[in-house]
Amino acid sequence: MNLSDLLSLSGLWRNTRDTIRAPHEAARAVLALNLPRDALWLALALVITLSTLMASAVAMMMPVPPSDMGLPMPIFMGIVQAIFLVLVSLAIAVIGGRFGGKGDFDGALALMIWLQAVFLVVQAFQIAAIAVGLSALSNIVSLASIPLFFWLMAQFVTVLHGFSSVWKTFWSIIMFLLAFGFLLSLVVTTFGLVPAMP
Repeated sequence: MNLSDLLSLSGLWRNTRDTIRAPHEAARAVLALNLPRDALWLALALVITLSTLMASAVAMMMPVPPSDMGLPMPIFMGIVQAIFLVLVSLAIAVIGGRFGGKGDFDGALALMIWLQAVFLVVQAFQIAAIAVGLSALSNIVSLASIPLFFWLMAQFVTVLHGFSSVWKTFWSIIMFLLAFGFLLSLVVTTFGLVPAMP
């Protein structure tokens, strides 16, 4: 895996396929790139922009209402996605370090960016399915991508921190995200950041 390879469509497809088949090796390859922080921020902006464009394409095929913030839903989700990736990368670095992991924020961010790039291919497949009238297939792929996302994340975190058990990492991530989601719901409800239900 190298930068010139990743910038081509064939390279992105091949590396996505290899990531799903052998996530440990893919994680090691991403970390071996040793990208500087500035390059990571640019890569993050790129994958979020592409993801937002793809979500906009889906919105044109299957219109969705604007968000409560007054922004089109794809743009709103792109902002949320960017914040989520940075916060999760920080959590991976900090919490993993507390449990004896050896990874850092830059490594965590690089892996999360690559994970997002992998799911650009999934988004592209969904768009193609909708375009040919196979919306049901697109929905199935969307549902299947959720456990795949968490499984790949667990594999990546295991490699980043040098942990011994992928399954322990997987369940730790699930428990953390459940706790994070619960706390976030308390915050937004307490401060009125979401509209009250009628």
